[in-house]
Amino acid sequence: MAADTSAPLESSFELERLKRTIGSIDDIELLRHLAVKMAEQMHAQKHVVNKLVKTGQRQAFGFEA
Repeated sequence: MAADTSAPLESSFELERLKRTIGSIDDIELLRHLAVKMAEQMHAQKHVVNKLVKTGQRQAFGFEA
């Protein structure tokens, strides 16, 4: 049986709400600002994940280093 990779229902609703909010914004400067902030957050998230993997934190998830 394949692992369930779908987001929890609450998370799916939150994503849909955010997508609708972003879609309703007419201010291009605000959209640019949001895009920059999202890019910064994605970069920070990648850094944290890479650091966890490199420091052997995989064991916390049940994997051998």
